[in-house]
Amino acid sequence: WTLCIERCCSHRPQMHIGVHGAGHRRPWRLMTTTRCSRARDEDPWQDRPGGDVAIQEGDFVHVEVDLRGLHLPFGTLSVALNSEPQEVVFDDISLTSSLPMMPVVCMGGDESRVRLCPAA
Repeated sequence: WTLCIERCCSHRPQMHIGVHGAGHRRPWRLMTTTRCSRARDEDPWQDRPGGDVAIQEGDFVHVEVDLRGLHLPFGTLSVALNSEPQEVVFDDISLTSSLPMMPVVCMGGDESRVRLCPAA
């Protein structure tokens, strides 16, 4: 899916993008828009290996979740910002969970707005 970040709240600009298990159960795999840091389940936030990148208003975030099992026994979540190449954010999404996965966008504060873009 592709998201356009249309507006960020000025006092709480942070948003989380990723996947949760159905009913917001684990597994959780989230990336923050303020630094592209990432978190698994209840683990502490980890820095982006290539350094901080801020996702800002007007940016397009392309998210791909691959649960085909090509990296057995795990699935992946990859992200590309605007026209940059994709980077694998998570390569450890369990394929053995009985819960379906769902995409999530957690917005920081009022005035935040994200648009889901049509498939290309």
